[in-house]
Amino acid sequence: MVRQVMHQARERIFRGNTHVPGKLVSLFEPHTEVIRKGKAAKPTEFGKMVKVHEAEAQIITHYEVYGERPSDCDLLLPAIAVHEELLGRMPYLVTADAAFFSQRNENAAQAQGIKRVAIPNRSTRSAQRKRLEKKRWFRNAQKWRTGSEGRISLLKRRHGLNRCRYKGMPGIERWVGLGVAGLPRARKLAPGSACDGSVSARSAYAAAASDMNRPTLLQGLRHLFSERATQDPSCPRIQDPP
Repeated sequence: MVRQVMHQARERIFRGNTHVPGKLVSLFEPHTEVIRKGKAAKPTEFGKMVKVHEAEAQIITHYEVYGERPSDCDLLLPAIAVHEELLGRMPYLVTADAAFFSQRNENAAQAQGIKRVAIPNRSTRSAQRKRLEKKRWFRNAQKWRTGSEGRISLLKRRHGLNRCRYKGMPGIERWVGLGVAGLPRARKLAPGSACDGSVSARSAYAAAASDMNRPTLLQGLRHLFSERATQDPSCPRIQDPP
């Protein structure tokens, strides 16, 4: 670690190079990455990228923590495959932010039977594409996707995605899982699907939501983390309520 820090310092000071492979930004969590997403308030963040899938009725159907940050446009088709695996059918509509757009993604999604793909193309000059993105269903889909930012904000503010209390990548994955599991349970699943990769945090944490009874929550968490708990001694054991 000391050699890596010295190498980074030489590159930055003497050569003006700030893009050093394997950059170390934390001695205690060496897997931490630098994440820049063009935000005015937070131009630079540190942590790991978390991808969140959301269906209708504000249901988070899947999440994933990435050891190394991938390109957003490479995440769309795997997200659709996960949706089909979990729910047994293709969504009628898929929406995401502009970072997920590529013509290959859109064509592949439509070839798999998805009727409507609402992902804006910010670099297009095509009048036909601009007319498509002004259609009511496209704009409504983007409004729904914007609403999913509220769930991401909730995960950060009330369920601890802004900071991880566990150590290492296995700890981060458990922390994110606890955060997602703590969201209020939904009554039913719907065939829509939204995908967003805009959560970047050192981890996630969640206490149980107020409308989830404790025994049911404990049963779900025990089932979710039973295998990891047996493999990792640092995993906290979930005790039955008194």
